[in-house]
Amino acid sequence: MGTGPGGPTLEDGIHWAASNGFHYLDFGCDHGANELLPGQGTMDFGRLFGRLEGDGYRGPYMLTFGNREQKIAGRDYLLHEAGLG
Repeated sequence: MGTGPGGPTLEDGIHWAASNGFHYLDFGCDHGANELLPGQGTMDFGRLFGRLEGDGYRGPYMLTFGNREQKIAGRDYLLHEAGLG
């Protein structure tokens, strides 16, 4: 979740509590089409979860990346980043 130079960001205009679900993945610093597993890129998942939960989001988080083992490792990483693991 980025910050705009001196102003509000896209995230500031989203009503997170009204969202139905999130599919998330990580990206490298080039912000290209290279999708990475959670923790391998530049996404600040701790900040993301803090923002979502703080704004009242209570919906599902869906793991739609990698194979089974990668999903389990990614889930464990994301739980840690959310302060739950």
